[in-house]
Amino acid sequence: MVDVPRQTITRLRIRVAARIIDAANVEFMDAFEKRDVDALLRLYATDAIVLQPDGSKYSGSEEIKSWLPTLVDRASEGERLLIDTVAVFDSGEGSVVEDGSWKHVSAEGATVAYGNYVAIWCENEGSWQVQRDVILAG
Repeated sequence: MVDVPRQTITRLRIRVAARIIDAANVEFMDAFEKRDVDALLRLYATDAIVLQPDGSKYSGSEEIKSWLPTLVDRASEGERLLIDTVAVFDSGEGSVVEDGSWKHVSAEGATVAYGNYVAIWCENEGSWQVQRDVILAG
């Protein structure tokens, strides 16, 4: 049996999780552009909580599903959402914390809104989903 230090396992787990999160963020950006609320919702755990810059809070799939149309309908035609992961940290017990920035960009390329976010991702039955999403405006 090979004795692998816990730090090595943690670093490997974070690298794998970061790649999965990057792919999920691409899915989120594509779904936002297509205004596909169901695809956006699939990225959140059923008991997820989303906290918005205005202080509003959405708990669980039903409330998040009621908020997502507002998110995509508020965007102008051709507006894109850009998400950039800054760092991923291990938080233990099957979850990781993502620290990132977001930006809404108009069809003409102008920044409409921007900010930062912290998302807690959990592994749920073999897939990674957002458990907590704290969104801050710039």
